[in-house]
Amino acid sequence: VVCSVARDGLVPASQPEPRNPAPRDIHLVITDSEAATVIESIDKLRNASIDPKWVPALADAASYISRLAALPSSTRVLVNWLAEADVPMAVRENYAWPVYRSKLEQMLHDPTFPDKQRLQRVIDRGNALWTNYENGTPLARRLADLIEEHTRGTERCCVAFTRPTARGLAERYFE
Repeated sequence: VVCSVARDGLVPASQPEPRNPAPRDIHLVITDSEAATVIESIDKLRNASIDPKWVPALADAASYISRLAALPSSTRVLVNWLAEADVPMAVRENYAWPVYRSKLEQMLHDPTFPDKQRLQRVIDRGNALWTNYENGTPLARRLADLIEEHTRGTERCCVAFTRPTARGLAERYFE
């Protein structure tokens, strides 16, 4: 006879099995549909690209937007951190939107690039995204809300990050 006291879903064989599954408390939070729209636009351009020399710049821009949306910080904090003397140039290039925007603008000014209007919209949306994140990415704002909700501003809590860069930016953002 299968039975469980730990409420893991198992019931004694003598009891009838419930017809409907037990309700669960599931939270679904969309972190950033705006970034997803920009990434989708870039991917459409990349898939329609005839010349393979444009594909890396488009892929890098999409990857950057994804990385930016996943930061638990703001662009203001990011810029201040990148401006510090001890930050290596490779890191600065990896986290600065102007680096990726300049590559897209080079494509825009290339006379052989076919879809200049869509590329201009992508650049404009990327610029708007960068500006909108000045007070925090949706992830950072949601994280701040969750911390406030669960600690009520009086308790301490611990948030674990998998990357040191994310941890450092989060520390600066939440100061």
